[in-house]
Amino acid sequence: MEVNISIDESLKQIIRLGCVQFDQVKVTTRHEAIVNENDELVMALRARYSSPADAMEKLNITRSLYRNIGIDPTKNRSSSEALLRRVLKGNTLYQVNSIVDICNLCSLNLLLSLGLYDVDSIKGRIKLRLGKKGESYDGIRKEQVNVTGRFTLIDDLGPFGNPSADSARTMITESTTHLLFVIFAPSNYDEKVLTEHLDFIEGKVAQYHPCQTVVKKLV
Repeated sequence: MEVNISIDESLKQIIRLGCVQFDQVKVTTRHEAIVNENDELVMALRARYSSPADAMEKLNITRSLYRNIGIDPTKNRSSSEALLRRVLKGNTLYQVNSIVDICNLCSLNLLLSLGLYDVDSIKGRIKLRLGKKGESYDGIRKEQVNVTGRFTLIDDLGPFGNPSADSARTMITESTTHLLFVIFAPSNYDEKVLTEHLDFIEGKVAQYHPCQTVVKKLV
């Protein structure tokens, strides 16, 4: 079933989403080919960028989203920038499972923040809005993720994701079979390019997993 997702009217002039949903996916603990492709990408990024400052033209695309809602992007970094900083410091990528590893691969290729969610853990319609005072959720490998005044995806059970960190409730595990990728992009981001990004994600998932694409769309 296709997930219903929308953006709060107050944010439509600031942010847009690219969404691609998959069914019948078999997640594996480790996929050597994905790990090897990630390793090759990390080496290429280190050769291309001596520091995050060299990639600032691309990083500023997501940073602008934070600035537009009064958030300092140097103190609350996007997931894509955090990944890039990690590998440029000489650290390896976390190896989690085949789908999360693909998400990291795509995020580093695009240098845009991606959300990744287990559809079966989502209840009702999804909406992107700013978090209300005191709202938070349990993060993955983290304590509570505060989303007050920040972009957050919510469903009937409450907040579960944002451009910096996803939630433990909707995280991908080996039992996940239905999943949703979300690209967070500025509202003026080129539609054709954003669609090409969704094609890239779709291709990477299909390259390593038998699956069915339910929908690709811009919101």
